[in-house]
Amino acid sequence: MEIDAPESGKKQLRTILFVLDSFGGGGVERCLSYITGRLHGSAFRILVSPYLAEMSLPAHLKSFHHFPPGTILPALIKSRRKFRQPWHITAFLRFMALVSTLHKLPVSRQDFSSSYRWVRRFLDNYYCSILALNEIIKKEKPGLILAFARNSALIALITRFLYRLPIPICCSHRGHLSKRIYYKPNAGLFKVLSKMFFKRADFHTAVSNGIREDVIDKFNVPAAKIATLYNGVDIESVRKQCREPIEDDRISRLLSDPGVARIMNIGRLSETKGQETLIRAFQKVLRSRMNCRLFIAGKGEREEYLQSLAQELGVAESVHFLGWHRNPFKFLARCDFFVSGSYSEGFPNVLLEAMAAGLPIIAADCEFGPRELLADGKFGILVPIKDENALAEAMIRVLTDHDLRKQLQSLSTERIQSFRVELMIRKYEELLTHGKIKG
Repeated sequence: MEIDAPESGKKQLRTILFVLDSFGGGGVERCLSYITGRLHGSAFRILVSPYLAEMSLPAHLKSFHHFPPGTILPALIKSRRKFRQPWHITAFLRFMALVSTLHKLPVSRQDFSSSYRWVRRFLDNYYCSILALNEIIKKEKPGLILAFARNSALIALITRFLYRLPIPICCSHRGHLSKRIYYKPNAGLFKVLSKMFFKRADFHTAVSNGIREDVIDKFNVPAAKIATLYNGVDIESVRKQCREPIEDDRISRLLSDPGVARIMNIGRLSETKGQETLIRAFQKVLRSRMNCRLFIAGKGEREEYLQSLAQELGVAESVHFLGWHRNPFKFLARCDFFVSGSYSEGFPNVLLEAMAAGLPIIAADCEFGPRELLADGKFGILVPIKDENALAEAMIRVLTDHDLRKQLQSLSTERIQSFRVELMIRKYEELLTHGKIKG
């Protein structure tokens, strides 16, 4: 909300504090860069503080995300050395960690010990982050806190409760929350805290209707206090980056080799992103005498395993791992279609970006995200998750049917217009001004 300052004749900007779990170059950070770049300095003074990132923002990401100068604050957890825990706080946190992991003891002492240490570290991080967030609030005096992701939401809500702060808080839910926390050592504790505090938020947003229903059903959030707010994509920016040259001559030759079809995947190399299923399906495609290559852009904990798998399956010469790149779209633009094998999503930005580049889409039909984005398969091909046979069949269809590929390309170009970044920014402007949006 803009308030005129009579003595200066200038508009007073409303301070908005975004808190997010971490900076890592992913979809959350890109979405936030869109918001900050377009709204900071208009009616709002926007500040961003990650919870877990050890530094404000890695230098190699600055030119990619384009956050305005002065908007990024140090990570909350970076302040932990400033705060020495009193003995009674230490005792309380140890007790909470013990209670939360005691059920592991009959299974395995090693598992119990590992889980206990994990939860202790989780609680210590929360404690220090709550103290750090309170200091930021006292100094910056935000008119609204918008917490992206699960940990940031709890930290903000607990801070407000403990310090009796009269600040509205909105929580933005961006993933399948009830599923993502299921296997974590702190799952039970997190569920208890979430059910206690999520309903205390002034408003919630979810990146898809499926995520919205999950939050309502599993975390006791009233339906009237949560609305769907889709991610958006800067179509022109993606297309501009698509035109950038590829510096690596070898990759450039592989992507321009006539007569060889090119398949693209972008994402963190982790189990949930489904690259293992994709590589196994790709082996079946090659066995069908398809002349094609698979390009995978991203880094992650499964990189060595996936490279070994490609070797084991005899497809290593046709599967190319590109690593993490500031601009993966220059590779994307030179491919024939995009494939996502992800097992779990909220609302996948990478599909939006592939559609902005005009690529046909094949996606695993995980519980939330792709089906909603592709309108039940109207704008792309959906296949069952973890089904390498169905994924291989879909890839072969697109590779062999030129008319289908052209049709899917046209559908991607049509569908992406509904997710233009301008539409998302209008919703966020309403949210930052009024603390809520219409559903």
